[in-house]
Amino acid sequence: MGSSQLAVVLLSPPESGYSLLLKNKIAGVSLFKRLILTLQKAGVNDILVLSHLLDEQEIKTCQADIEKDSRFKSRMNWQDRTSFFEANSDGKANVVTPSQPFLLVNGNLVTHQKVIQGFREAISSKNPNGIFCLALESEKPGGLYLLPASKFSTLSHGIGSESGEYKVERVVLSADKNFWVEVCDNSSASAAEEHLLNSVGLNNDSLMDRLVTRFFSRQFTRLFLKTALTPNQITFLSLLVGIGSAWCFYLGTYFSGITGSILLLVSAWIDCTDGEIARLKFMETSWGARLDIICDNIVHCFVFFAIGMGLF
Repeated sequence: MGSSQLAVVLLSPPESGYSLLLKNKIAGVSLFKRLILTLQKAGVNDILVLSHLLDEQEIKTCQADIEKDSRFKSRMNWQDRTSFFEANSDGKANVVTPSQPFLLVNGNLVTHQKVIQGFREAISSKNPNGIFCLALESEKPGGLYLLPASKFSTLSHGIGSESGEYKVERVVLSADKNFWVEVCDNSSASAAEEHLLNSVGLNNDSLMDRLVTRFFSRQFTRLFLKTALTPNQITFLSLLVGIGSAWCFYLGTYFSGITGSILLLVSAWIDCTDGEIARLKFMETSWGARLDIICDNIVHCFVFFAIGMGLF
């Protein structure tokens, strides 16, 4: 089965209304925009949004907000779900007709791009005419499907039946490394944010990073997510705290050494935060990664030099 380049997002209002999806921020990004950017990062080039009971002006406002966002690079087409399927039943040509398998996504889904990629990779060698659904160990399936192009016209009838031509095959991913949350209220939104915060570590994190450093850095991340600080600005903040630590070591007294040690720890925790913020807000850049390394080396040079001068 080939890799899907189209995602159809079904956007319906939860009981609390559309504001939970369009305005409520999860880890610094509104829920629906986060889903769009996650799909893009997972390799989806075209996104068809089929909304239900959403005011046309709200659609235009939300679509314009996403399309003018510099982080958004894909193509998005937004349609009213009822009108879209009515046009289809009347024989009118749809604006999107997939020629290959496509993803079907609930508009209230919060997950990680690696989960979507893992789901697609797991079904790459399976029946190209099958319908597949993401599932995690010991949890019910839902939220993310993959359908063949031939089933595109049947979306108005619903999917998920366990019998007949719409039988869905579950694709199970490990629950300890993957997550998805369908947000329907503030409680599930908080759970989704917690999952995101726990997912921002790196594969090359040391044991100390996983057990200690990330714990403290995430507390700073929670704080910085509520501000307009960019990852690069946080990198400079880490640099300033690190230089402050070096100055304390340079003074050479007992209490200045203790203060320098504390500031060096804080600098290291903030240094992890810039990457966490960049990943959570889809603001990762090669320049930011280089800047992080440069500032780390500056702090190391200043601190080691200052420790020697303080002892001297």
